[in-house]
Amino acid sequence: MASSLPPPISALPPEILHQILTYLSVPTLLIFARTSRQHYSAASRALQTLQIAILPRRIHGLLAFLNSSLLEETDVLYGEPDYDVPTPNQIVVSCPLPVPLIGSKASKPKNPTEPPPTPAQHREQLFRLQDALACSILTTSSLVHLRSLTLHIYTITSPSLPEILATCFPDLRHLHLNFSHPYLHDACLPAHYWTSSEYLRASPIWDALAGIGDELESSVKLINLERLTVERAGITRTQLQKWVERNPRLQSLTLRNVAGVDASFVKWLGGVSRVSSRSVMLKSLALEHCSSLTLGTVEDFTWLDSLFDIDDAQTPTHQDPDATSALLVLSLQGSNGVSMPPLFTYLETRRPALLQITLPDGRRLTAWASPTFSRPSPSCSNTGQQHQALEGLTDMAGNGPDRNVDIHSSHAHGYRRVGRRIAGFLPLYDNTGEYTTYLRPQVQTAGDYRARYEMTQLKSQFGPMQAEL
Repeated sequence: MASSLPPPISALPPEILHQILTYLSVPTLLIFARTSRQHYSAASRALQTLQIAILPRRIHGLLAFLNSSLLEETDVLYGEPDYDVPTPNQIVVSCPLPVPLIGSKASKPKNPTEPPPTPAQHREQLFRLQDALACSILTTSSLVHLRSLTLHIYTITSPSLPEILATCFPDLRHLHLNFSHPYLHDACLPAHYWTSSEYLRASPIWDALAGIGDELESSVKLINLERLTVERAGITRTQLQKWVERNPRLQSLTLRNVAGVDASFVKWLGGVSRVSSRSVMLKSLALEHCSSLTLGTVEDFTWLDSLFDIDDAQTPTHQDPDATSALLVLSLQGSNGVSMPPLFTYLETRRPALLQITLPDGRRLTAWASPTFSRPSPSCSNTGQQHQALEGLTDMAGNGPDRNVDIHSSHAHGYRRVGRRIAGFLPLYDNTGEYTTYLRPQVQTAGDYRARYEMTQLKSQFGPMQAEL
C-alpha cells in the first residue's frame, strides 16, 4: 500500500525551496538548519538579510528599526519601506545591566570596602556586553552568505567586532552600522552623548575594516559593498578613505556624525571619482551632521564635478538621470559648516542632473520630470500680478507630480520653466529672463515626498514680498 505521507521538503526543487525559506524568520531558519546538512546549506543561502538591535530594552530595538527606516535617504533610488508588513529578519537582543536603586538593600555592595560602580564604569560594562553579544551572533556559520547587515548598538570598543565584519562576510553588499540613538535616554550616558562630536574618539579598532596593517590587509573580505551607512563613529579620515577605496562597487554612501568627514575627505572623494577606472560611481551621497565638514566658497564645491560627471565645459556628460552613472541624490543635512549661498551659486552655474538634494538646514529639493516650457508671455504690469504668479506656481507644485495640472497657466503671469531637470530644482525666470527664486519641497511627514512647496528667496526682484517669503 502506497504511503500517504507527503514527500520531504528537501525533495522540492532548489528554487522553490529557496523561495519558501526566504519567508521564514531568522530563529525558524536557524532551527531548520540544524535538522540536516542539506537543510543547513539551504537555510544559510536563504538567510541574506539581517537586522540586529542589541540594546538594553526590547522597545529600544523597535525604536531603532523604526528610526532607521524613517531616516533612510536613499528611498528615492531604492523605494520606500513598507511599514505595514513586518520584517522577519529583524532581531532585538535585550542586554540590560542591573542598576540598583539608591538606598535599597540591593544597592549596597557585597563587599563593604568596594565602592558602588560609577556611571562611567556601568557604561563601559554595557559597551563590552553589547560587543560580546554582537560577536557571538555574527560568528554563527549560518550567516556566511549575508548580503545585507544592519547593526544597532551603542558603540564599538573591542577590535574583535570590526575584524569579524571585515573577514566573515564576503558576499555582503549592504552594511549599516548605527551607533546613534538620540531617542534613548540612558542614565549612564553623559548629556548630548548622541549628538555631540566631542565624544567621538579616534581608535585603531577601525583599521580592520579599512585593511590597514600587514596582518589585516590580506584577510579583509569586505570588498564588495554597494551601500554603506555609518552613524556616529570616530573613524578617522585615513581609515575612511581606505575603507571606501577597498569597495569600488560602492553606489550609496551615508555618513552621519562621522569624525573623519572633512574638506580633505570630500576633495579626495571627488579626486578618486575623477581618476578611478571603476565602472560604478556613487549615485547617492549623504554627509549629514558632520561638524568637521567646512565648505565656505564656490571652489570648495568643485569636488562635486567628478561625482556629477561634469566636464570642463560645465555641462553634465549624461543628461538622462535614468541612465546616468553620476550622483543623483545628495544630502548635507545638519552639516552646519557648509555655507548655502556658495552651494546655490555652484548649482546654478554647474546645473547637475540631480534627483534630490537636502540642504544643511533640512530643506529638501526634489526634481520632477515635466515638459519643457516655452518663452514667457508679456510681462506682468505690477507687483500684484507677479505675486499671483508665484502663488499660482506654489499651488501648482503643491498638487504633486501625480496629478493633472495645467502647468502652462503660469505663462499668463510672465514666468516660464526652462529644461527638464536643472540642478534638481524648479528654477523660475521673470519676464526679462533674470533668475529669481527656487521652488523647494517642504516635507511635512517622514517619507511624504508629495508635499507642498514653498518659495525660497535667493535673488528676489520683488521687494514687497520679502516679508511673506
